Amino acid sequence: MNPAPGLDLSFSSTDADWWLRRAADGFRVCSVALWTGGYENNSGLSAVAEDNLRFARQAGFLTSGYLNAAPPDWWEDETAIEEAKKNAGAEWGKVPVMIVDWEIAGTTVDRVLSLAAALEAQEKKVAVYTAKYVWDRLGQPDIAKLGRWPVWLAQFDGNPDLLTARGFGPWHH
Repeated sequence: MNPAPGLDLSFSSTDADWWLRRAADGFRVCSVALWTGGYENNSGLSAVAEDNLRFARQAGFLTSGYLNAAPPDWWEDETAIEEAKKNAGAEWGKVPVMIVDWEIAGTTVDRVLSLAAALEAQEKKVAVYTAKYVWDRLGQPDIAKLGRWPVWLAQFDGNPDLLTARGFGPWHH
């Protein structure tokens, strides 16, 4: 099965025509940043996230949003979800998939699990975005519980072909 070509947007401001051109280029899915893991960049997301989600949906894209999981001493999962809801605005209920972005140093497996569960309680399908360096930094812990969610593997090799990505940990396929 070939994955659908997708786009990842954070702070870019787009318009409806931009999304129509991307659809014409063959892109079919998108993920829009809804919470970066702190208030420092939250205003930047607030300025563009809702419009990007709406324009993408109207152009026929399968939309998703992503939230950074954070270390246990930063804030509660509910805070991240409330901020993501604010940033998504009226599009929150129209976005079926939320992705837990697991990259911030100090974020524990338990925090990833709790944020994923909190998003599921919001009736969202959940996936996990991470990279092998995160897995290695944690000392390759037993995190088989994470294998229940699909993973979006960050592979920073300059090759956009996901068919060459190599899994690790519970995502070893």
